Amino acid sequence: MYMRNLQLEKQALRLTPPDPCHDFSHTLRVMELAQYIAEIEGGNQEIIYLAALLHDIGRSVKESDRSHAIVGAELAEEILHEFDYPEDIITEVTRAIAAHSKKAGVYCESLEAKILYDADKVDAFGAIGLARLFADGTSRDIPFYKYSAEIEKDMCSNIMEYDQQIIDGLYTPTARKMCEERLQFQRLFFQQMAKEVGRKI
Repeated sequence: MYMRNLQLEKQALRLTPPDPCHDFSHTLRVMELAQYIAEIEGGNQEIIYLAALLHDIGRSVKESDRSHAIVGAELAEEILHEFDYPEDIITEVTRAIAAHSKKAGVYCESLEAKILYDADKVDAFGAIGLARLFADGTSRDIPFYKYSAEIEKDMCSNIMEYDQQIIDGLYTPTARKMCEERLQFQRLFFQQMAKEVGRKI
C-alpha cells in the first residue's frame, strides 16, 4: 500500500504545462487509469502512482532535440531524491517515465512501465481523446476535415486507422479492452460528422 504525497503533487502541478492536451487534468486521468489497470494486471502501486504523477513534467522544458519523456525522467529523478524516496523506487519510476513515449526510443521493460504507457494511451481515446485531438489541432490552426482539395493536413483523416495501430501496440489486455470500448464511441462520432458535412471523414 502506498501513501499519496500531496506536496509532490503540488510540485507536479507547478511543472505541468497549461497545454490543454497535457495539462494536470490529463495527469490526474492517467493516474486513475494506471491505478485501475494495475488493480487488474498487478504491479507496484507506488511506482505506478509516482510515474503517472510525473510522467509529463518534461514538457515544461522546451528542448527540441530530446524527447519530453527523457527530460521528464531526469527531472523526476532529481525531485524524488529531494523527497527522499528509496533508490530502487526512483530507478523504476524514471525508467517508466522514459519509456512512456516511443519517440524516446526506450523500451518498456517492467510491468509498471507498460501500465504507464497504456494508461497514457487510453486517455487519447473516446470523448476525452476527441476533445484533446480538437484542442491540439485548433491550437495549431489545423482544420477539422478536408473541405478543400488544397488542404494537406486535417484533424480527422486517418485518425481511426492511427488509433487502431495504437491499440495493437498496447501491452495489457485491460487497456486494449478500454480503448476498444472508447473506439466504438469515436466511430459513432465520425459517422454522425460525415452525415453533417456530407462527405467521408
